[in-house]
Amino acid sequence: MPNDNHTLELNQKDLDLIEAALHTQQKILSVQSEAGGMGAQERLSALKHLMKRLSRQKSAARSDTAIVNAMPAGQAAADNPPCQGFGVIARNIFC
Repeated sequence: MPNDNHTLELNQKDLDLIEAALHTQQKILSVQSEAGGMGAQERLSALKHLMKRLSRQKSAARSDTAIVNAMPAGQAAADNPPCQGFGVIARNIFC
């Protein structure tokens, strides 16, 4: 089975921009879904799930950051690799 995981490094500004774009997409899909657009309800549902996962991941990242900031600098970097996977999730929704 091939490994379809990809790594994408994003800073907080990038994540905020992506989150804003996802909110805009949610509004568009809501209108399309209410108008009876084909597939809009499925895509809207998938987008809502993605946004919930993103919200949970951001909350966890904030908690991890608080923990990392409390650790000695060398230990924090070694024990806590950067979060990965948001790019994969977003790509699955829009591709």
